[in-house]
Amino acid sequence: MVSIQPGQQSKGIGLMFMACYSVGIIETCSLSLAPLSCATEDIGAALGALGSIRSGGASVATAIFVTILDNKLTKFVPEYVAPAALEAGLPKSSLTALFTNLATGTLKLVPGITPEIIAAVATANARAGADSFRYVWYAVIAFACCSIIAACLTINYGEFLTDDVARKMHGKTVHVPNPGERLEHKEILDEKATP
Repeated sequence: MVSIQPGQQSKGIGLMFMACYSVGIIETCSLSLAPLSCATEDIGAALGALGSIRSGGASVATAIFVTILDNKLTKFVPEYVAPAALEAGLPKSSLTALFTNLATGTLKLVPGITPEIIAAVATANARAGADSFRYVWYAVIAFACCSIIAACLTINYGEFLTDDVARKMHGKTVHVPNPGERLEHKEILDEKATP
């Protein structure tokens, strides 16, 4: 994603599809494997903790990514847009109005603007956005490195992948009938069902 440039939508969609597909596999594995190493009575707490950790981690990551993006846009937009607008013929006195209207999407209200200037500004703004997002993806690399280290420290779940199925409800073991044995409540149901 660091290599994406403006106009490369197909490349971005392809890379994001692969990334999201991989994340989906990891999510499925974590949801199904995490409770296996816990005692039966702790499965609910394990899944609750997993959900809380995922939500908390996502909140922290989102805050970091948004801060990086805002800081880089604040730097790159004036750096790219102002020279492009001036070279396309915008009067220097209209620069303040340009940035105000760029934020609201009302470029046609800028004094002295033309369709050519709008096109130049849009191109420069797209380049500023792409370069800003590049730093967000660099930050993702740091999270990926932490994930790889965590994966190396994860226990081997192979010993927990057995045919044993825990059947505890509210601290009591559920009775599993032998073949041919009828349960008392089933007999009652059978009697009610008989005309």
